[in-house]
Amino acid sequence: MSPIPETSQARAGAIIRLAVPVMLTRLGMLMFATVDTLMLGRLSAEELAYFAISVPPQVTVITVSYGLFSGTLVLIAQARGAGRLEEIGHVFKIASAMALVLSVVVGYFLFQGEALLLVLGQSAEIAHGGGRAIETFTIGLPAVLLSAVASTLLEAMGRPRVVLIAVIAGLVAKLGLNWWLLDAHGAAGANLATSIVRWGMYLALLAYIAGTPAIARLGVYTRVVRKRRITVDLLRLGLPSGLSQGLESSAFGAMTIFAGWLGAHALGSYQIALNLVAMAFMMAMGLSTATSVQVGMAYGAGNRAAAESAGWLGTGMVIVYTLVAGAVLLGFDRQIAGLYAGDPALAAAAAAAIVIAAFILLPDGIQGVLMGGLRGFGDVNWPSAMHLVSFWVVTVPLAHHLAFARDWGTHGLLWGLVAGLACASALLAARYAAVSRRPLV
Repeated sequence: MSPIPETSQARAGAIIRLAVPVMLTRLGMLMFATVDTLMLGRLSAEELAYFAISVPPQVTVITVSYGLFSGTLVLIAQARGAGRLEEIGHVFKIASAMALVLSVVVGYFLFQGEALLLVLGQSAEIAHGGGRAIETFTIGLPAVLLSAVASTLLEAMGRPRVVLIAVIAGLVAKLGLNWWLLDAHGAAGANLATSIVRWGMYLALLAYIAGTPAIARLGVYTRVVRKRRITVDLLRLGLPSGLSQGLESSAFGAMTIFAGWLGAHALGSYQIALNLVAMAFMMAMGLSTATSVQVGMAYGAGNRAAAESAGWLGTGMVIVYTLVAGAVLLGFDRQIAGLYAGDPALAAAAAAAIVIAAFILLPDGIQGVLMGGLRGFGDVNWPSAMHLVSFWVVTVPLAHHLAFARDWGTHGLLWGLVAGLACASALLAARYAAVSRRPLV
């Protein structure tokens, strides 16, 4: 069992040591979409639009699933902190079985992508191209969810570099497949390349877990005990977290649907801006994961002060990071837009959107880390309610009003996101302050 850091400096060091490889891993995973956005943007505005409209279902499914399996991270961290190492492998196996079942059920509905996009008001052309892209994404869905569980095991056990190596290797393979598939199949080919690579990455992670003696001692190969209790705990922690992630990602998805109503160039510029926001957020999620692990381990060990401190340390770190990242977007908006778009009109629209996107990073990062800290305490119900208010009471109605009633277009959508994320940050900060001062149960 790893000792719980007793000083703020030691806790900060522990967060950074785990956060850096996790941040790089999350960045590498997002680079799959970034590569597609860059290459499709130069191929044609239409193919970029098809890819952009296929992203909301992908992101919603992935983020909700990660939320559902966030209980895996919390239970492993708490078991590790309490010294119940034999329980870790049992959590991993039950979560993997749940991931496989979920991927089959959700995949069935995603294969109806074109019909779904038509119902959401997209043109027949965009719905057809986007629907094909959603179908090729679905091929890799089981690998996405199973990899999420395998990555969680390795990260919670202090082996994030293994996941990072798998992502880097997968990104190299993705680049090669893109050159082969994009010209002939466009957005659908981009998602097909990603699906092929995701299966390869999952098999590599599974082989590492199976072949590592230290992991075998965690109960990976023994008969699962306390199956009912572990399953209930995974659902108790995961369902509210999945709902919370779903509320957030579906709100972002609604913004993309609204952008689709504004036309292909508006949708393309919005996709470019949101890709940059997602890139920054994925790196912030490295801090969120590391914070959640440190809070969970301290909670499992019964050290309330260490658990409270870890959450605020992670929040301070993400504030510094997002301020720097936002300054980069503000200073290089036109240059960054030029990398994404070959069409001058699309590049100009993207540059203006990037300026607003810079203001999204700070509240987005803060709420992400605070959610991780609250999960470490096992507090998931109230944060889900706060996400409901922030995203579906504030963000979506305000963004729609600004975009259409006030005629701000894409800019209105982005300012709506700024307002909703600021609301989420304030509510979650108040919640963390209250929860972290309670006596541990």
